[in-house]
Amino acid sequence: MIIVTERRNAFSGSGRPLHQGGAHGAVPTVLSLDADGYFEVPRREGHVYVVQVTAEGYAPQIVNLYAAESTVFTLLPPATIEGRVLDESTGAFVPDAAVSLQMGLNSSKTSVFSDEDGIFRFTGVEPGSGFLEVSHPLYRNQRITLASIEPGMIFHRTVSLRPGGDLFGAVVVEATGAPPGVPVTVTAYDQFRRQSAGSVIAAPDGTFFFSSLYPGGQYAFSASAEGFGVTTATADLPVSGQAPFLHLTLQETWTLPGVVSDESGAPVRGCSVSVSSMGESSAESVTVYTDGSGRFEVTGLGSDAYRVTITHPEFAAEELAYVTRESGRQGVQVTLRRGARIIATIMDAADNPIPGALLRVEVRDAGGVRIGPRIFGYTTSQGVFQMDHVPLGQVSMRVFAAGFASQLDQFLLSVEGEVVHRHILLLPE
Repeated sequence: MIIVTERRNAFSGSGRPLHQGGAHGAVPTVLSLDADGYFEVPRREGHVYVVQVTAEGYAPQIVNLYAAESTVFTLLPPATIEGRVLDESTGAFVPDAAVSLQMGLNSSKTSVFSDEDGIFRFTGVEPGSGFLEVSHPLYRNQRITLASIEPGMIFHRTVSLRPGGDLFGAVVVEATGAPPGVPVTVTAYDQFRRQSAGSVIAAPDGTFFFSSLYPGGQYAFSASAEGFGVTTATADLPVSGQAPFLHLTLQETWTLPGVVSDESGAPVRGCSVSVSSMGESSAESVTVYTDGSGRFEVTGLGSDAYRVTITHPEFAAEELAYVTRESGRQGVQVTLRRGARIIATIMDAADNPIPGALLRVEVRDAGGVRIGPRIFGYTTSQGVFQMDHVPLGQVSMRVFAAGFASQLDQFLLSVEGEVVHRHILLLPE
C-alpha cells in the first residue's frame, strides 16, 4: 500500500502549513506499482510530500520528499522490540506502564502497556535507530535510546523504574474559594525534558496528588473542568524534601471577539483564526473562521495568555501575542495586508542549485517587534523557494542545508506587492 500526503511548502513556527487549514491533505490519486516496482506521484509546484509504503512481511517506510525528484524505497524485514518493566527498588513487575516507541524522525509514535508480568512488545518495527519512553503514574519517566535495530532482530530490554517525587495540591474556584463541584483533570508537564508527566483526577474536595515527578525538576501544572477555562501554574520540585503545596484557581471561561479587515477597512471573510495557549497548558489550539462581516468569536478561554494567528490565502499572516482575559475581553481588531513576495535561489560555490534547503524567515518592525509568525519552507529541485504575502518590514532569512554552513540574509521589504529576488550562496562546512 502506498499512502501519499501533501502540504504547502511554507510553514509557521508551530509547523502548520500557511493558508491551508493546518493538516496534511491526501493526494486524490490511486497509486500502484508496475512490474519493476516503480510508481509515480503527481506533484504540484509549491507543495511537499510524505510517502508511506507498506507491504505484508516488511517494515513500513516513510520518506519526506521536500525537493528530490525521485527516491528508492528499500523494504526490509521488520524487527521486534520487547522487554519487561520492573520496580528498581523491589524488583517487582510493573503492570500498566505506558511504553512508547519511535523509530527515526519521520515515523509516528506507537504505544502499548505492560501486562501483569510487566512485559511489553512491539512487532513490525522499522529497522534503524529510535527511542523508547516508559512512564507510570507512580514512577519517574525513563527514555531509552535504541542505537541500531537491525532487520529481523529481536531486541530485548529490561527497564527499571525509580519511584518519583511527591507533590500535593488543590483546585478551587476563584469566585467562591470552594472546589468546583465537577470533575477536574490536572496535567503535569516536565518543562526541562519537554514531555508529559501524566494526568490525575482531583478528588471531590479539589485535592490532587502526583507521585511520579523528578526531584529537582521544573513542572507546569494545568487544571481543566467543564464550565471553566484552563488554568496553569508552575512549580520547582526540591532535590530533597517535600514540594510546596500547589494551588490552582479556576475561573469561568471568557470569549474573545474580534473583527478582521483589509487596509481599506473592508471586512475579510474566511480568515483562519487560530488561538493557542502560550503556557504549558494541555489545551489544544482552537481554530475558527471569520464570517461575512469579518467577525469571529473564540469561546471557552481560561486564565492563560494566548497567541492568536490570523491567516488568509490573499494576505500576509498576522499574529497577536499575550492576549489575556483583561486585554482581550473587549475584542481585537486586526488589519491584514497584502505583503510582498520573496523568491530565493540557493546555490553552492559551483553555482549548482541546492534542493531541500530549509529557510527560516521572520520579519520585524522598526522597533524590533516581530510581525506575524516565523515561517519555514524548503527549496525545490531547482534550489528555488517562493514565499508569498510576506509582511513588510526588516526581513531576516536564515538558510540551512546539510553539508553547508548556515547563511543569514537580511533585507527590507517596504512596498506592498513588490517581488524581491535573493540569490544566496552557501559554503561547505
